[in-house]
Amino acid sequence: MHVVGSMMIDRVARVARIPRAGETVAASSTQTHAGGKGANQAVAAAMDGARVRMLGRTGVEGQFIKDAMRSVGVDVSAISTTDVVSGSATVIVAATGENAIVIASEANSRIAFSDVEQFLAAAVAGESVLLQNECALLAETIALAGSKSLRVWLNAAPADVSLRALHLGTLAGLIVNETEAEALTGVADPRDALEVLASLVPSGIVIITLGAQGAIAASGSARDVHRGFVVEAVDTVGCGDAFVGVFLASLAAGSDITHALARANAAGALCAMECGAIAAMATRAEIDAVCVLAEGARVAARQRARRRMEAAAQRDTCAACGYNIQGKPIGERCSECGTRILPSAPRKPWVEARSLARVARGALVTQLATIPVLLVLIIHGVDAAFSSSMLGGWSALSIMPRVLMVTLALQVVGEAIGTALLTVATLHPMQQRVLRIAMIVRLAIFSIPVLSLIADGIGVRITITGSLGIVLIPALTICAIVLDVAVMRILHRLATETEVTRNWFLTQLGRFARASMWFVLFGAPFPQATVGISVVIVWNLALIVTHMELRAAVLCALRREQRTR
Repeated sequence: MHVVGSMMIDRVARVARIPRAGETVAASSTQTHAGGKGANQAVAAAMDGARVRMLGRTGVEGQFIKDAMRSVGVDVSAISTTDVVSGSATVIVAATGENAIVIASEANSRIAFSDVEQFLAAAVAGESVLLQNECALLAETIALAGSKSLRVWLNAAPADVSLRALHLGTLAGLIVNETEAEALTGVADPRDALEVLASLVPSGIVIITLGAQGAIAASGSARDVHRGFVVEAVDTVGCGDAFVGVFLASLAAGSDITHALARANAAGALCAMECGAIAAMATRAEIDAVCVLAEGARVAARQRARRRMEAAAQRDTCAACGYNIQGKPIGERCSECGTRILPSAPRKPWVEARSLARVARGALVTQLATIPVLLVLIIHGVDAAFSSSMLGGWSALSIMPRVLMVTLALQVVGEAIGTALLTVATLHPMQQRVLRIAMIVRLAIFSIPVLSLIADGIGVRITITGSLGIVLIPALTICAIVLDVAVMRILHRLATETEVTRNWFLTQLGRFARASMWFVLFGAPFPQATVGISVVIVWNLALIVTHMELRAAVLCALRREQRTR
């Protein structure tokens, strides 16, 4: 979409009520915003995912308007900031949200026809050109765009007598509010004015916006009505521009008029819930969430605030130049630097306290599930080494296999839960899959001694002999080694990402334990044996130390994040 439009420095004064002629009232506050109908409409369309470029003119003091447009994805390469005086608007906003606006076109009135010719030279036949009545050369631009077979849309605002001299029959669409419709037709009733305007634009679409009451549209013999949405208006400046930009963006995306009206009314309603114009424009996600509501439905302010926060967190920028490419399709090029837009890798989750806390819980769950097994094995090993009875009348060698069976089962379950919590913070979906698969397979192998003990408890003796035993145990050993290396490398990377200095003793102990536990599976299927018990102790020690390191690093990162907020 191509926009030839105005750029204004909006100076907003908030008052209890709009003053009458000759009356002076005190403002409760004043603010300066980026604005102008052209800039507002371009931003609204861009934030809804449309590809937008704009021709405009402002002064040095209006550079922030250009920057604001660039930040949301508008191609601003044709905007000049060399004018002596920028266009400006004095906006008076009442406590009810109603407003009165006085504009001074200044730089906008000095756009040269040669600039328009050069700008439209890049347009392709059939594309849309959006114009307003805040810039010079309106009639000339309509004629030039028509000669290039471009679809010309006019937002006839602000309305004045010069608009009656325009030939509207060539327009693809005309959008006005009630006041502007009456100025163009002399008819006060909006529905009657719609019929008059429809006769003036026989081959196009005519829309009259009705403020809080929604909008009505005519296209040929078809008529559409959307009653809008109910909001607690804070500032209605820019609501009409939000409607225009999103309506055209919706049509460009393939929506029919009915759906486009719903989306445009949603955009206007959302804009009314915040101060300013450009700063209050809604994103595609926000609009989609509201436009599915029934006509006349109320949109709560807290819903608007939450969606703004979610949209800010999900903002997409070009990796090469930082340009906002929110809503732009994959495969297109960044309008600022020309880099092709590709799917991006997920952001590092360490900035999210929720992910950090979940990783810490995952490490703790695994530790708690592993420590009982380690204690049982140590007691069992001591008992076997000294041939003593540590449980009175019961022999440790007779009861320990059953206790070990329960604790090993707890470890398998605890590691599974811990892994599910840990994988939320991996850096890439592929790593998430690798970690899940590795832990699942490793836990399946580790379940062999559990199954062996269960079988022993019910009196079933399981033995692996012959060629199957010769192949199976080495294969499981190699598999365990590879999976342990993969898992520990991922966990080490997660801990490293927190950029926290780790305890040297724990690090060295963890390395020794991990190196030793590669031999675990030689004894793991037979945990009653002293060798098996010893290596399983090393295995569990390695797990405890590894997750102690990870949890300590994550908790440090959490505390650091809380301090920087």
